[in-house]
Amino acid sequence: EKKFKNQGYAKFKAKTAELLIKKLEPLRKKRKELLNRQVYLEEVLSQGARKAQGIARETMEEVRKKTGLI
Repeated sequence: EKKFKNQGYAKFKAKTAELLIKKLEPLRKKRKELLNRQVYLEEVLSQGARKAQGIARETMEEVRKKTGLI
């Protein structure tokens, strides 16, 4: 803030945008790389779904037992 005190808001915004773009660049590159690996992405999503279903199944079983539904 002190650095831009006498330079105006436009310069501050421009520098902030520049820094933000620079910081986000590795994430953008990784996202682009992953989007080009469709089979890999589908496998990761499938594995995650199977894991989530297992956890949800266990949780629901516990809920049913505690609520007297089983």
